[in-house]
Amino acid sequence: MRDIGDVAAQGRACGNLGNTYYLLGDFGQAITYHEERLAIARQFGDKAAERRAHSNLGNSHIFMGQFEEAAHHYKRTLALAQELGDQAIEAQACYSLGNTYTLLRDYETAIEYHLRHLLIAQNLNDRVGEGRACWSLGNAHASLGHHEKALNFASKHLEISKELSDQMGEATAKMNVADLKRILNLPDSPEVRDEVLPLKTPSKMDQHLHRVRRESMEQLSLIKLTPDGKGTGVPATQPKAGTPAKGEDDDSFFDLLSRFQSKRMDDQRCSLSVK
Repeated sequence: MRDIGDVAAQGRACGNLGNTYYLLGDFGQAITYHEERLAIARQFGDKAAERRAHSNLGNSHIFMGQFEEAAHHYKRTLALAQELGDQAIEAQACYSLGNTYTLLRDYETAIEYHLRHLLIAQNLNDRVGEGRACWSLGNAHASLGHHEKALNFASKHLEISKELSDQMGEATAKMNVADLKRILNLPDSPEVRDEVLPLKTPSKMDQHLHRVRRESMEQLSLIKLTPDGKGTGVPATQPKAGTPAKGEDDDSFFDLLSRFQSKRMDDQRCSLSVK
């Protein structure tokens, strides 16, 4: 593309190369290509492409452990999503920022972004997004020792998981509800008591809550990779990177990214056995 002077096509190629290196786990090389893609998008005043580049840069910096830099790119993603009037991407950016600030242990800021995500999800009637927001808010409040607030959000997460027939979400929510009730000296409901293995001491309860929060961050779903083309096709927040709506020119590549990204997130999920 450089040889024929097609800068626009060069930009799209850089974005797709960045996504490919991301899937290969070479996040440094992914960042190099996404930064070039960002520069070309700015050169052409292409706000949608600029938004995609920032979201992909945020994802790559997360896996490099560069959380402050990731937060910068997610904030730009959020601002551009608002400018473009894309509430679904705005919700995803808030969710990613909430997770990033949790990784930075800035739980107050994480709560602010997860609340924004929750409000947008409710406005979009996105029950999956609501469930994820409630789960994240419960974890953040538990980290601050706000156990009553954490229990409220964990209970809401349980309710939504049941509604969606999300077995993994339901099992995780039941564990969180049971642990929080024990810390607050509240009786378990029969359903939760029968399905969650009891923890005998407060110290074990605290250790379990810490483990659940740690594993939740290991599983965090960020904004999906966004290939360069005419359409973004990214739906509202989802439990995993599932099959997105189709763009105009990038159907096969989008499907490929979706399948690989889904496998990447599945490989990171903890196994949870409920007795």
